[in-house]
Amino acid sequence: MIISQMLFFTIIIVSLSASLPGALSAAVTSAGASSQVAQVFSSTPASGALFAAFLGYNPVATILHTLPSSLVSSIPTATINYLTGSTFFPNAISAPFMTALREAFIIGAIMCVVAAVCSALRGGKYVYGQKKPTEKE
Repeated sequence: MIISQMLFFTIIIVSLSASLPGALSAAVTSAGASSQVAQVFSSTPASGALFAAFLGYNPVATILHTLPSSLVSSIPTATINYLTGSTFFPNAISAPFMTALREAFIIGAIMCVVAAVCSALRGGKYVYGQKKPTEKE
């Protein structure tokens, strides 16, 4: 069970690493922030974003605190309130997360089919020490 969780989280994080930077950057830009701020958000690690979402934590405020004050002051107050609100972050990562989850389920289904084929090809049941029904004593 632990190995399967590790495998599925690895698939999800790898997939998120490919799609999350662009999604976060686009979401921040469409919210009204500058391209410089969007560039900072595009470097958010996928694993951190995933576990922040699972824990119900919005890392946007923490990211904004790491930016230079001149850059943060250029963002309108309404935009900062929207970015640090409870809806921005979940909506920004929902599409990449669903894509990653779909990929993990597809890979899991393929692995199940391969395992079923291997199981079907393994032959009949053998019990050590038991004679085959066709053998005579």
